[in-house]
Order: sequence, then C-alpha cells, then structure tokens
Amino acid sequence: MIPVHAEMSFAPAPPQRLYFYSHVANTGPGGETPLADLRAVLAAADPAVRRRLSRPLKFHRVYFDATTSWPARLDPTKTKSWQAMFGTSDPAKAIAAAARAGYDAERLKDGSLRLSHVVGAPTRRHAADGAEVWHSHMTNIDSKGWAFHHAQAARDLRSFSYAALALAFRAWYGSGLARRVYLALGSDVGQRVVDAATGLEPSQADADYVRALMAHFTSTHRHAAGDVLALDNFRVGHGRTPWDGSPRQLWAAWSDV
Repeated sequence: MIPVHAEMSFAPAPPQRLYFYSHVANTGPGGETPLADLRAVLAAADPAVRRRLSRPLKFHRVYFDATTSWPARLDPTKTKSWQAMFGTSDPAKAIAAAARAGYDAERLKDGSLRLSHVVGAPTRRHAADGAEVWHSHMTNIDSKGWAFHHAQAARDLRSFSYAALALAFRAWYGSGLARRVYLALGSDVGQRVVDAATGLEPSQADADYVRALMAHFTSTHRHAAGDVLALDNFRVGHGRTPWDGSPRQLWAAWSDV
C-alpha cells in the first residue's frame, strides 16, 4: 500500500510528468493506482486549515542500519536501510551523498541514518497555467499517518487485519509512545514532519483532514496488460492500493517533458 501523493513533492524540483506501463497485470484483487485531483483538494480545503499548514515544514526520515536487524523489525515505518538507499556500506560516503542531494544527515546511536530537509509551504503552482495545487508529502512521510491509511484500507477491503493494524498503529505512533521508546533506544521513528520554525508537529486533526480530502477526490485505475498511464504530477496525485501478491510488473518513469 502506498498512500496518494505527488511524486517527489519533498524535492526542490519534482518531475512534471509520470508514466506507468503495465507489462503484467495482477489477476487477484487490489493493486489499483489511486488518482487524486490535487487542485480540487486545495480548492476544497478549509481556509483555516490552509492557514495553519501554510508554513515551511521539515521532514525527517530514518533509514536503518542493515547490519543490525532489530530497528527494521520493531519499526515498520523505517522502510529501507541507508546501505540500500545510498549503495554503500560506508556511513561517511552515505552522509556525503545525502549532503550533495541537499539533506542534513545524522548518524544515530543505533547506527541508523536520519535525513532532514526543509520544504516550503505544502502548495505549488502549475508551470503552465499557474494554478495552485496541494503538493506535499506531509500526509505521507509521517509515522502517525499509518493509522489513517490502514483504517482506510480496512474500509475499502473490508479487512479485519488492516483494521487491527490501524488500531495498533494509532496506539503506538499516535500516542507518541513509539518515539519515546525509539529515542530511548538510540533511534527515532521512521518518518516525522514538523514545523520548520518551531519544531512542533502539525495538528494530527489537520493532517487527517487533508488525508480525508485526498481520499474524497480520488478515483482508481485498474491496470490491464499493455496499459500506459501518463500523469501530470502537478495536477494528479497517485498511490497504490494493497493487492493479493499475484505476479505483476508495473514499470514507472518520470520526466519534465
């Protein structure tokens, strides 16, 4: 499951276009690509919520150390090792690569690597017509958001297991307990977003409000073999629904053309 987002909205210059090619389509349930109207999301947003969220945000992502296994097992929001992320087993080279990409990198006591960077207000304007759209990963790069996304999947799939995970994630991450435990163990939660000026997390109610708006303005595309799906990354957000694990090959590419 991948929540709906604009590709690389956390980067200084996200790609303009995305392309998906379905070489082999899965035969079982799920696996659709949700598509969200990012202009409609912003246009429908409550002005008070927009004002509260219209500040630069700092994103923190933690990549675990592949030589130790417990951080990956204990925190599913740490989705990748820094060795896999940067293609090296040398932490100094990984930190240098992160700096070249514009990230502040910090080695934590458990060996994991925390990358931090600041992004402006969570909206951008379309290069062609100047229309303002919602364009932020604040609803995705956030461990507390996992409860919302799993609850949504539970409703869509009528799945008890996803509902149970949603309750567990809300209790573990939503309460702040997870972060207190990981900090005590020399690590941190895998994903976190804060106000760049104050260091405070945005209101969870505001974040869930935007997530619900994204869901409201989302339709789904089910891939058939041979499909090509082209998206304007400054107009349409995308994601992936859970699927049953049946074989599939969905290739993706992006460009500024």
